[in-house]
Formats: sequence, C-alpha cells, structure tokens
Amino acid sequence: MDFQQGKLKLNWKKVFNTVSDVPHHYSLVVGSKDGFSDVVEVIYTRDHVYDVIVPPSTLVSPDLNEMFIKITCTYGTGLFSTYSTAYKL
Repeated sequence: MDFQQGKLKLNWKKVFNTVSDVPHHYSLVVGSKDGFSDVVEVIYTRDHVYDVIVPPSTLVSPDLNEMFIKITCTYGTGLFSTYSTAYKL
C-alpha cells in the first residue's frame, strides 16, 4: 500500500495464491470502520490493483484517519479466501 496525494494505491498480487489456468475474481471493500463500505465497494474485478481516492470524511467518520480494507478472492470452483488489513492515514 502506498498513500500519496489523497490516493491509497492497493496492490494485492502477492496476497493470494492464484493459478493462471483457474479463473478467479476479486471483491474489495474499504471502510472508515471495520465492516463498513463507506469509502469504496467493488463487487467484481479481475485486476489486482486499485486506487482508492480517500475522502477527508465520510458519513460514518467525520475525521477519517484510518481505513479498513477487505479483499476477497473467489475462484471458479466457488472457494474463496479473504484478506483483511487496516491502514492509518
């Protein structure tokens, strides 16, 4: 993760063990509190990178100083794996 000029650059390429022959996709949730999606919610992407534009505040957190990130990799077989982390701004 890299935070510069109001953007948090996410790259989860090395987080999940994927095989090129097995189809998979990701979902991404970023919130100002754990379990919330008040910053961004991406239901389906095949990319392993995403730039989050960080707002100064949200309805949940008027003073945004930490973001909670949850990325789920779902394989074509239906199995899935989830990675969660927090990032202090």
